Amino acid sequence: MDCQTVIRESRIQATARLVLCGAIVALTIWAIQKGQGTSVSHDRGMLYAVFGVLFFGLLGFRYLWSLIRPGYLIIKSDGLLQDLGWRKLEWKWSELAEVRLDRTAYGLIAVCLVLPHDQPPVRLFGWQKKPSAILGLIENRIVEWRKHHPSALKRQ
Repeated sequence: MDCQTVIRESRIQATARLVLCGAIVALTIWAIQKGQGTSVSHDRGMLYAVFGVLFFGLLGFRYLWSLIRPGYLIIKSDGLLQDLGWRKLEWKWSELAEVRLDRTAYGLIAVCLVLPHDQPPVRLFGWQKKPSAILGLIENRIVEWRKHHPSALKRQ
């Protein structure tokens, strides 16, 4: 029997991030429209402002997607599946080097960090459960999996 836990993306967090991205884009566009002058520093500032509008505009679309069609994280007996609609990642427990709590954004935001052996790390945040709760669920499933697959420990 395959025991699994399904966790959805948080629409509340997606809404807050979408509003923040929209505010940053709106304020930056307002600042661009108010800006005047042709100095080099002004041109560089304008370049940064345009980059900011593009970056936070695209990020806003990502959170709009999460609001309309929230992704999900499935913690299964044999691994982990993350499906955001636009990106789907799956790992078997044997493919993970480590799973731990980490902090980003100057230590303000806790994330569950998944470290696969041969892939870049993936941060799990923005779900309906706290990162510490997700980590606990993952750790419990890994312990159970190891009980049934002792030979996998020798390969790691």
